[in-house]
Amino acid sequence: MKKLIYILIFSAIGAQAQDVHFSQFYAAPLTQNPAMAGANYDLQAAMNYKDQWRNVNSPFRTFAVSYDMRMMAKESKGGFLAGGINFVNDRAGSSKMGFTMADISLAYHIRLNHKNTLGLGVKSGVLQRGADLNNVSWGTQFDGQSYNSALASGEVAQMNNFTKFDMGAGMAWTYDNTNGGRNLAGSSPLRINVGFSAFHLTSPDFSFLGSDEKLHMKYVGHANALIGISDSRWAILPGMMYYRQGTAQEIYAGALTKVTLSRSTQYNERAEGAAIAFGAYYRANDAVSTHLLIDYAAFTFGLSYDINVSDLKVGSNGRGGLELSISYVTNFYKEKIKGGARH
Repeated sequence: MKKLIYILIFSAIGAQAQDVHFSQFYAAPLTQNPAMAGANYDLQAAMNYKDQWRNVNSPFRTFAVSYDMRMMAKESKGGFLAGGINFVNDRAGSSKMGFTMADISLAYHIRLNHKNTLGLGVKSGVLQRGADLNNVSWGTQFDGQSYNSALASGEVAQMNNFTKFDMGAGMAWTYDNTNGGRNLAGSSPLRINVGFSAFHLTSPDFSFLGSDEKLHMKYVGHANALIGISDSRWAILPGMMYYRQGTAQEIYAGALTKVTLSRSTQYNERAEGAAIAFGAYYRANDAVSTHLLIDYAAFTFGLSYDINVSDLKVGSNGRGGLELSISYVTNFYKEKIKGGARH
């Protein structure tokens, strides 16, 4: 019976119309801010998958894929345009309650100087919400000793799916002295991203039953950096993220340590750069997240696991969620620097 109570709690969490979040937020830039389109690379593609609460009941699954690129960045001295597309699908528990989002981002990055840009971005798209209650168990189906599916639930078995128009906007400052590289050992690389964004500017209706439920606007503050240690192969990757949506908020911060294993120079295209990063983040009053990243050539493979430390750990046995990510980046507009490194 205790486990049933926790299952109901998790189901309620999935029904509060709050947005998804990724532990590897740095690998899902367009879910954080439309101004991140083109902020760091000429071309970037990313895919994220999160599987959580598997130990409690039917798992919550979130999948996202995004693509963004700069447009004629080399030819424009004052600034450059960038665009991106983002798709997110989230399904929670036995009811498969969740939503699907698909949107297009457009950003313009002003060149403050050779190393600093300020980006302004907007996004628009559609958001669809749905659920299926056929596989859900209800308290009225508990006969005093056990669950009895033959008992009537007294609930509506189906919910009408609906689609709404959605908008968001944001800004992001980027400092980058790496010339587009990811782990320039020995050259004191430094890249910093700081941004703020607002999602669901139209506060769309979000009720299955025709009530006045609205999807709250979501405010996001985020920052992350790559800080290279001079004349070494080591770097520190700190980061933080803050969400505020309605009465819910999330504070998430941590750092990774990165070591370059091999470098790919501008003059040896056969040598593929490689690096590995590891560390942890903490989500306030919720979970500790361990991270492992592997860079190879233009690809980064990410693995993280959330260990639940909140009161819900009684039902989850401390287990949280597994998350995987794959990203590909390239800088075909990048200037060649003698003795530099590509990744």
